[in-house]
Amino acid sequence: MIDIREIHQFHSGSAYGDAITNGMFFIQNLLRELGFRSEIYVQHIDERLRGKVKHYSEYKSSSENILFIHHSLGHDLDDWLLSLKENLILVYHNITPEKFFPKESPLYRYSIKGRQQLKLLKEICKAAIADSELNRQELISFGFSKDRVFTIPLLFDIKRLKEHPFNKKLFDEVVKYFNILFVGRIVENKKQDQLIDVLYFLKKLMDRSPKLILVGETTSKKYEEFVKSKVHKYNLQEDVVFTGKVTNEDLYTYYRASDVFLCLSEHEGFGVPIVESFAFDLPVIAYDSPKSNIRYTLNRGGILLKEKDPRKIAALISILSKNRALRREIIKTQREAIKFYENSYVISKFFRFLEWLELKLNREKKEKILESQKLIEKPKVQIEGPFDSSYSLALVNREMAKALDNHFPNKVALYSTEGYGDFEPNEEFLSGNPDVKRMWELGEKGVVADVVARNLYPPRVYDMKGLINIMNSYGWEESEFPKKYLKDFNRFLDALPVMSPYVKKIMIDNGISIPVFEVGIGVDHVLNVEPKEFSLKTKKKFKFLHISSGFPRKGLDVLLEAYTSAFTSKDDVVLIIKTFPNPHNNVEDLVGKYKSKPNCPEIELINEDLPYEYIVGLYRKSDCLVQPTRGEGFGLPMAEAMLLGIPVITTAYGGQSYFCNDENSWLIDFKFTKAKTHMNLFNSYWVEPSKEHLADLMQYIYKNRESKEVEEKIKKAKETLLRKFKWSDCSQRLINVINEVENLPVFLNKKVNVAWISTWNTRCGIASYSKFILDRFSEDLKVKIISNKVPSEEIINMQEEDNVTRVWKLGAKQEIYDILTEIDKEDIDTVFIQYNFGLIDINYLGKLIEELKLRNKNVFITLHSVKDVNKPDFKASLKWIVKELSKVDRIFVHSLHDLNYLKDIGLIQNVALFPHGVELRNLSEKRIGFFKKELGLEGKKIIASFGFLLPHKGIVELIEAFNLVKEHFRNSHLLLLNSLYPVPESKEYLETCRETIKRLGLEREVTLITDFLPEDDVRHILATADVVVYPYQHTQESSSSAVRYSLSLKKPVICTSLEIFDDVSDVVFFTKDTSYRSIAEKINSLLSKPEEVERKVKSIERWLECVSWDSLAERLENIIKYFKVYN
Repeated sequence: MIDIREIHQFHSGSAYGDAITNGMFFIQNLLRELGFRSEIYVQHIDERLRGKVKHYSEYKSSSENILFIHHSLGHDLDDWLLSLKENLILVYHNITPEKFFPKESPLYRYSIKGRQQLKLLKEICKAAIADSELNRQELISFGFSKDRVFTIPLLFDIKRLKEHPFNKKLFDEVVKYFNILFVGRIVENKKQDQLIDVLYFLKKLMDRSPKLILVGETTSKKYEEFVKSKVHKYNLQEDVVFTGKVTNEDLYTYYRASDVFLCLSEHEGFGVPIVESFAFDLPVIAYDSPKSNIRYTLNRGGILLKEKDPRKIAALISILSKNRALRREIIKTQREAIKFYENSYVISKFFRFLEWLELKLNREKKEKILESQKLIEKPKVQIEGPFDSSYSLALVNREMAKALDNHFPNKVALYSTEGYGDFEPNEEFLSGNPDVKRMWELGEKGVVADVVARNLYPPRVYDMKGLINIMNSYGWEESEFPKKYLKDFNRFLDALPVMSPYVKKIMIDNGISIPVFEVGIGVDHVLNVEPKEFSLKTKKKFKFLHISSGFPRKGLDVLLEAYTSAFTSKDDVVLIIKTFPNPHNNVEDLVGKYKSKPNCPEIELINEDLPYEYIVGLYRKSDCLVQPTRGEGFGLPMAEAMLLGIPVITTAYGGQSYFCNDENSWLIDFKFTKAKTHMNLFNSYWVEPSKEHLADLMQYIYKNRESKEVEEKIKKAKETLLRKFKWSDCSQRLINVINEVENLPVFLNKKVNVAWISTWNTRCGIASYSKFILDRFSEDLKVKIISNKVPSEEIINMQEEDNVTRVWKLGAKQEIYDILTEIDKEDIDTVFIQYNFGLIDINYLGKLIEELKLRNKNVFITLHSVKDVNKPDFKASLKWIVKELSKVDRIFVHSLHDLNYLKDIGLIQNVALFPHGVELRNLSEKRIGFFKKELGLEGKKIIASFGFLLPHKGIVELIEAFNLVKEHFRNSHLLLLNSLYPVPESKEYLETCRETIKRLGLEREVTLITDFLPEDDVRHILATADVVVYPYQHTQESSSSAVRYSLSLKKPVICTSLEIFDDVSDVVFFTKDTSYRSIAEKINSLLSKPEEVERKVKSIERWLECVSWDSLAERLENIIKYFKVYN
């Protein structure tokens, strides 16, 4: 053994943050910990490293030393090297070939010289370490002995990388985008210009704006100018970030916040940023350049490119951006690959090399070093969101974390954050909950845990970095889900665990494209709480309890109305309302209003935050919990009360139906109604509980609290919750979700073969509806249209008959078997029926559904009409086939009236509201100007109406109204774009209109166009209007395509208050009644209030995003796919 006390290192250059410099510090630390004196000597000292490295002239040569000579570029110190007396060891980092540098560059000359110096180094060095296989092969090619060249990647400290602090503020800014990262000097061989090409094509493929982040200093100004010229050429100035050289904190932030590392370099001696990407679980895509070490550095991790076609690379990245399973599999390969670079492995190889040099190493010091290099394990599951308060989401997060901790001890972390950003948890709470504090201390921002689960509001998910991203028992209360949230869920989550089947249905009906699982919420935490008594003022014996935020959704107004109608001040009863102060509720005013009524039964309001122990105390003192909710994701107070043995009255609809049923609780009847929430979502509904039914139920419990029937229901309620709703049950279901996601194939087959039964390619509203939808389906849906037989002259376009089979006639009966034969011929997964009573006989529709379900087909129906038909010659009712309709996977209707009709006949769980669509229309300002001039409308306030000219449309009333408007707006003009309908009544009504115009002397102020004009002309003439009026007097129709046409032009619309306009109630103005005076009043009001019109137009623009045919077709396609892929 050689007795060596000093082992030093030399490299010609040094640079802060540089891989070779970092590697030298890593080696120096190891040598010092082994007991050697160790310094670093360089020719060129980076100012930021002064004091950490020494100038080579200070080096005192000795034959008793070992000197590691790092070599990565030529230098002018040949004579100095030859003068050295000690044992020399070469550490070779590769030299970039000179061909990648301009000939006038110093790098060109020193690249050549550096290779020449290898011959010298071969003669004077005892052995060599190559940091890559490529470098080892190069040294051997220069004559180094194979037995004396060792491959040891001594370039980085993986442990330090992973545990180093990073810039959290920068992370929050960068992570909002889809980021492609490259780290490396801006120099010719790195090929950053080709990354610009990829970005250019990627932008065309993604609906999310991608950014390219180029981290690294410039060593070729000329090349940098070339790269930036490409950025300008492609107009990518907002999409490419040149950071220059950055601190380690920022560098590690970019790794954490990026989505893919892309390397198209033509030469890499090693490729340190690739391994750094591995360390941060950043998927790597790298080009396998000849004479580059990339293949070996990847070590079978990441994706290795064989060619550099920017279109194909962009397509690959686009797929990766949408396919989280593929991302997960790539990261798994990288986690295997990085084991070769982890500190314990690399250090062990280095120790063996030192021992090969016959150095005696202290065994205890070796073991201590290796022990210290063990990585801190990432948590298996990190739950992110609030967890430190009585807030229901906080409770769900911490209780789920506790339950999971029983499955994965010390591998479950908590991270404190809300929808709008991170926050520090309450210290007092942490002190009182050591188990929660321990899990919080394990938490880390942006961690790539095996599973990251969130529950927070708003539901921010774009910055989740788990291998599997999920929500933690997610809840939603109304039927519509915000499109932005849905888009983010589909993009950033792997699955959606939810609180209840109710929430699952909402998500499917909104078009979610990831699997949804019912996980539920545990309730048994309530059994572990020692109740504390809250001092109540009441002396009444029987206590009804209501606990909620007091928001409209909670139905407190319904409760107060029912309670005060069911009881009086003489009754020995009190209603205790527990809420908390909040600017969004008006509980005190509401309670005050009812208390002021004569003979009001006693009400006690607790309007303050209470510790949970007091809430449990209130439960235990109460005789019945009453929760007449309009919409609930789960209904935790109901579950808690039931587990504590308290009778529960609640609405027979919502998330509480997961555990509330007629056998264990008292359920309030309801009607569907428009949701009125702060979300202001179009077409959204919830339910209105029946006040009368609630009053009856409250009286029943009051009179029968001690009865056997009530006690039996209480017992069953407890059994239900203990059987299925303990936290151990819910956590196991969440683990099952994780396992399901793990087992999903990387590339899911989302192809669906659909049979579409509808009228088609004729002048029929349902045929048009089908065309609007089918034209917008993606190629994933292969559609076979099975339509009715019609004469060839009725077919609009023969070119649209290729995929059509016509086998049935209107009023079809036995022809359903021909339909089934056509379905049996093909590999059909899904059957979609567009239905109106006249198309297929109602009883045979029932038989068709039965046969399709026997064949295991997914069946969907759109009911374009639901009301019973009772004519002398034709009768039909959906009531006749309720049993068959209950087997349909989803029934779609267009209005709340339709929903309520189906509810009344017993169809609720498989029914969804699906709005009518609107075709977005482009307008030409030039064409609008042409018609204004042509019709003499320039400079006028134009009031218009549009649609067929029929008596019930109220055009005469509009003319009368316009006569009053003229008194206030003398420059106004009435534009009646009302074509004649081919019935006698239409011509007769035209004469009435003309007579009215003449009688009022409005011939010059009214333009009446009754021709059936081309659609393009109609569009641009109607677009001249300042306001469009639909003054209908009466109608049996359920919706108006004419009003939707005007809205598609983003025009303010006035309607009379009729049911036909209910589906557009959010985006039109209504008159008080159908009289001409009321119509005139509303027109005058709008023309006087441009700011009100402007607000409504903005609302119309938002509405159009929701009901455009593009949006609705995508939603429907996702629903169809969901039932094929996940059910």
